Order: sequence, then structure tokens, then C-alpha cells
Amino acid sequence: VGTSGDCAPFSVADDEGGLSGFDVELARRFARDQGMQIRFVRFRWPELLGDLARDRFDMAWSGVTVRPERSAAGRFSLPIVETGAVVLVRKGSWSEPEDLDRPQIRIGVNAGGHLEQVAAEQFPHATRIAIPGNASVLAAMREQTVEAVVTDDAEAPHWIEEIPELVALGPFTVDRKAALVHPKRAQLAADLDAW
Repeated sequence: VGTSGDCAPFSVADDEGGLSGFDVELARRFARDQGMQIRFVRFRWPELLGDLARDRFDMAWSGVTVRPERSAAGRFSLPIVETGAVVLVRKGSWSEPEDLDRPQIRIGVNAGGHLEQVAAEQFPHATRIAIPGNASVLAAMREQTVEAVVTDDAEAPHWIEEIPELVALGPFTVDRKAALVHPKRAQLAADLDAW
């Protein structure tokens, strides 16, 4: 099972490399109920589809958003949860997402993920900074090297807990998250949907 370990509350890696989160637990329970052994393989978001194509894992569970290019590369399970993209800003700074769409506003977003594309669509005039790894996106906000960050309304409460002066604006999309199954594992996908 491919997982990023950086997408709360779906997949979170601790300092020792242990994994927890909603999708991690679903994967463990699915494997247990199917009588399978499970091995987690970490991926980075920009390499998700390449890693799937190179057979690094049979499926990816890590808060993976359903997108057309991902559907073409594999097969999504039934949707697991619905989320929406939000932008996090410091309290009292801006009140509407569209206020941020200016070249002098730096907006951080996880490189290679669904939200990088959302940020490009939502904030075409802002200075978007694609940052490798979600933890680094949050660090950029903490260090104030960006004025805002794009995440989703499932992850936002975790980030606001880390930086309490943040507030979420939005959501401005409706997204579905699911397990992304390797195209050669049709039976595994069918078993997962039935489960």
C-alpha cells in the first residue's frame, strides 16, 4: 500500500517512521479482513502515478483525491470521504479567497498533489510556491515565508491546531478521496469496493 505519511488525518508518519491515520487504518483492516499481509511503501506526491506505474505498490491510500489523470492511470475505489479545498491565512488578514489572487501574495501548496492544481485554478495571479511535502508547507506558513497555504478542510483543523492564529477561507471545491488501485489489480479493486 502506497502512502505519503504527510496527509493528516489520512496518513501521518511519526518520528520513528510509524504510520497512523484514517486511510492507514482502513488499509490495515481491509488487509486483515481479506487475510492478506500488508506492507506500506512511502511515496512523494509528485511521484504517485509514476510509482504506481512502476509497480511499487498495489494501491495508494493517503487521502488521494479523485482526478481524471489519476483515473486514467489506475482505478479508484468507491469514494471514501468528501472534502473541499480551503486557503489558510492569519486571522484578520483577508476575509475572502479571491482577495488573495494578487501577484504580491505568496501562496504555498504541496508540490505534485491535487491541491497544486486547485491553487493554480483558484489563484492564477498570485505567486504560487509549490513546496515538496505537506510538513514543509506548514513550516513555510509558520516561518511566514508565505502569506497563505492551500489545503483541504480535512487537514486544515490539524494545521490550525499547530498554528492557532490561522483561519480557513472556503471551501471552494468539492473533492472525493478514494483508494487508487493499480490497473492490473482489477480483482483487488472489486474486493475493496465490495468490502
